[in-house]
Amino acid sequence: MTKKNIDQQILIDSIGDGIMIVDRKGIIKNTNKAICDMLGYKSKDAMEGQVCLVFLGAIGEMGEVIDKKNAAFYRSIKYKKSIKDEKRQFIKQDGTRIWTNITTSPLKDSNKIIGAIIIIRDITKAKEHEEYHEDFAHNASHNLRSPIGNLLWVTEYLLTKKPGPLTVKQTEYLSDAYESLQSMNRLINNLLNISRLENKKIKPDFQKISLNKTINDVLKDLKFFAKAQRITIELNPTLKKEWYVKADDSHLHTIIQNLIENALRYGDQKTKVVLNIKKNRKNIIFSCQNKGLQIPKDKEKLIFAKFFRTKEAEERQNEGTGLGLYTSRELTILNNGKIWFKNTPNKTVTFYLELNSYN
Repeated sequence: MTKKNIDQQILIDSIGDGIMIVDRKGIIKNTNKAICDMLGYKSKDAMEGQVCLVFLGAIGEMGEVIDKKNAAFYRSIKYKKSIKDEKRQFIKQDGTRIWTNITTSPLKDSNKIIGAIIIIRDITKAKEHEEYHEDFAHNASHNLRSPIGNLLWVTEYLLTKKPGPLTVKQTEYLSDAYESLQSMNRLINNLLNISRLENKKIKPDFQKISLNKTINDVLKDLKFFAKAQRITIELNPTLKKEWYVKADDSHLHTIIQNLIENALRYGDQKTKVVLNIKKNRKNIIFSCQNKGLQIPKDKEKLIFAKFFRTKEAEERQNEGTGLGLYTSRELTILNNGKIWFKNTPNKTVTFYLELNSYN
């Protein structure tokens, strides 16, 4: 080994993060001490000459096996750019797995790409800490779901007046209680969805779903809320036709409910929420339009951000969470769809949901 090579090895061994250098075929050509310690090897000789992906048993954040098609270092070589902050699980010498965050960059020699350098950071403890908090939020929300669901059912049954007549005051109190329980139920559902989304535990169960039925089910859930808001819901004649989409049933219900509830929550009293469905080539677009609170121009890019609420929205409804639209966007993406909105000068805001049609 030349003095230059020795100096280079001393340099990379002094780096705290794991370093792995591979050629264009993914063969490990060099490593540093940090990656040996991270993976439990006494010497780098055990690693050098091995096929990187096979040796590490690389698995992605969603549990997918990493191969040439999705490996970060192959993409770095192919597209001649750095790939940053990708999560990977690697196998240690003792057979256990660690969570890592990797960054890969193309390695050049005389302007010719000869391989890639992979910087590897062990994030196992941080990942375990994160999963602990996610599991706690998930379990707490799940345990609250059943009792609140029972209270909702009882309150709604009383409001139907089937058990007996109600005075005006009793109806008013029960309506307020029902609305509060609905808000709490939606918060719990959103927290559960966010916990699953961020923990990568939600996978859509694609089925042939009647969009009409989903809308009608949501309208039943929100009928008392709409009445309390003094807003009527108008169904476009297109809803008389049966529309089918390819989606997860529960995800679709959550998305539609969030969109209609938002339209009711931020619409002006004595106005209408208009629902419409139309075809766009092989896709189906559902739209929900209200007249009322508009989204400020400078806040439009933030409207689907987690916990984001405009100042105007907080002033009108202080009990919102800023989770509904975030959850809707994430679930829409999972279901291979698109979601967006449009402001118009006459105080109307329209949200659109586009999903694959079920042929």
